[in-house]
Amino acid sequence: MLSPVEKKIWDIIVPCIVDLSLRLVRVKYMTTPKQRSTLQIMIEPLCSNFENRESVNVDECSKVSRAIAAILDVEDPISEAYNLEVSSTGLNRPLVAQEDFTVYSGAKVKIELNQSIDGQKRFTGIIKRFDLDSQEVNFVELETNKEIQIPYEILKKANLYYTQKEINELFEQD
Repeated sequence: MLSPVEKKIWDIIVPCIVDLSLRLVRVKYMTTPKQRSTLQIMIEPLCSNFENRESVNVDECSKVSRAIAAILDVEDPISEAYNLEVSSTGLNRPLVAQEDFTVYSGAKVKIELNQSIDGQKRFTGIIKRFDLDSQEVNFVELETNKEIQIPYEILKKANLYYTQKEINELFEQD
């Protein structure tokens, strides 16, 4: 799910993020013709999981931004000018790393694939677990209640998913 540049950046900055007691969630490098490119970094507290969603604050994002900007200036993985954005994950947190599928086991997600399984590329369901041996996400599709094994290598996009009713209930609790 990471391009070669994104993977290189991930490998360069992950030790710094971990040293700050945070988890690197996503590295996304976006280029647009005639505009400055953007490098988006998403982070969350190490303690955040499906049952205990935690978020980072603006000060933590600023601290990470300063720390990784210095590292990226030295390592120089991107040759052209770019904007660096560091943010929290938000409600529909992306699942990128294999670890995410373990940390968020039991969560409802929307998954999009690069190739179809039984003629289908988009699924909504519950993560049962991530199988390290087979490198597959064990997943129960909500619509059919069918268990599906999704190879990690064909994942295009995966995000936590909440219905509007669930979002309303979350905010009523606060």
